[in-house]
Amino acid sequence: MPRQPFSVPPPSVGRSEFEKKCFEALDDDLNTPILIAYLFDAVKAINSVADNKMSITADDLEKLKSLMHTIVFDILGLVDEVEGSNNKLIDDLMNLILDLRAKSRQNKDWATSDQIRDALKAANVIVKDGKDGTTWEI
Repeated sequence: MPRQPFSVPPPSVGRSEFEKKCFEALDDDLNTPILIAYLFDAVKAINSVADNKMSITADDLEKLKSLMHTIVFDILGLVDEVEGSNNKLIDDLMNLILDLRAKSRQNKDWATSDQIRDALKAANVIVKDGKDGTTWEI
């Protein structure tokens, strides 16, 4: 199947056209080279929107984001390295915070320990103290 250029005249037509072409490529024996070419075409269109050369409705933008996420992460199985590194950063920061809280508790500095717990709770982080140590969850 020869690759047809992807164009986005009006935004809603472009999103629909993009979606149609991507799924045609997937239906063509998972033709990933063509699919990836369409993804690059979509990025060009997105950059045109960012440069105010094109416009897109808020609804079409959300649908395009959802479609891109589905194709890139769910279908192609690519991994968001930034998201993974953020998880490690959060884990490292939480370990530091909980270590400081544990030292406060060892020193019987209950005010600091409670202040840390309450600040985390305000940030929607639940701290649970148990006999095996302290755990947290969001």
